[in-house]
Amino acid sequence: MVFVGRGFKDASKVPPGKKQQPDMEIITRVTGPEIGYVTTPIILVQAALLVLENRDKLPKGGVWTPGVAFGTTDYEQRLQNNGLSFDVISKH
Repeated sequence: MVFVGRGFKDASKVPPGKKQQPDMEIITRVTGPEIGYVTTPIILVQAALLVLENRDKLPKGGVWTPGVAFGTTDYEQRLQNNGLSFDVISKH
């Protein structure tokens, strides 16, 4: 699966309320086992284990985005250990 992200190298330099075109693009590829019945449970189980094992290290509050909840954890490494691969194809 290929993901294309567009944004800003430094979002703090974009004036609030001013429409501006993104100045950065990244293309990544995620590969692994069959996406529906094999990869989905791997992703969900690893996320659940992280929550259970690191409850004291997670941010306080109710609803978190994945980046906030798992940004400082070893989630990516856990997924790689279970057969997923994350590769940056291009970044400019």
